[in-house]
Amino acid sequence: MHAQSWVALVAAIVAALAAFFGWRRQTIADRQKTIADSRSEWWRRITWALDQTVSDDPKRTSLGWGILNSLVTYELALDDDRRTVGAIADHAMRTSEYSRADRIAAAGVAVAADSMTTDEIPQKARERAEAGYTQYKCTIVKGDTSDIVTLEDKSSYGDALLYDLYQELYRKGATGPDVNAISDDLHKRYGTPAGELNIRLQDNPSGVWEAAGGPFAVRIEAIAD
Repeated sequence: MHAQSWVALVAAIVAALAAFFGWRRQTIADRQKTIADSRSEWWRRITWALDQTVSDDPKRTSLGWGILNSLVTYELALDDDRRTVGAIADHAMRTSEYSRADRIAAAGVAVAADSMTTDEIPQKARERAEAGYTQYKCTIVKGDTSDIVTLEDKSSYGDALLYDLYQELYRKGATGPDVNAISDDLHKRYGTPAGELNIRLQDNPSGVWEAAGGPFAVRIEAIAD
């Protein structure tokens, strides 16, 4: 091959490589921009949904929690983003200013956020259940299967334990209507005329609370010291 031909071949190869790497850099840049734009849009939707959860209109709050439940499973969301949303939902779940329906919905969002992170889900429950309060054995039954979880109530009443139980139900595959049905049954059986329900021995000396909803049944038993 003549020297001139070699020069032409090398020049063609260099040009091809330059075009390839230029295309690759542009492709990576475009992808990074797409991801950044998508995450920015995700946060915009999260913010909108959070705004709905504090509305005075129950339909809007229900819509807000429902959208949050979907958004926390978005594949491009980072674990830190999900933890943030999960922490907000967890706080709402334990705040009495929210309605019972909203707190149950918030429990579902918190579980959905936890399930998508790389952390071990039980860790948060362990951190919330460190020593000093009455323990309860909670049996969750679905069909022929049953699971037992031990929860500790760190509040003065027993309200927080209920929402920890609702989170466990979501983790076992319960839907929002299932959890609401169990909550309604518990309130019907053990609630006050004013509609309040707290899991505590002074309100129910037997130390046993039972309820059913959808395909699930639950039994809560106070564990003797």
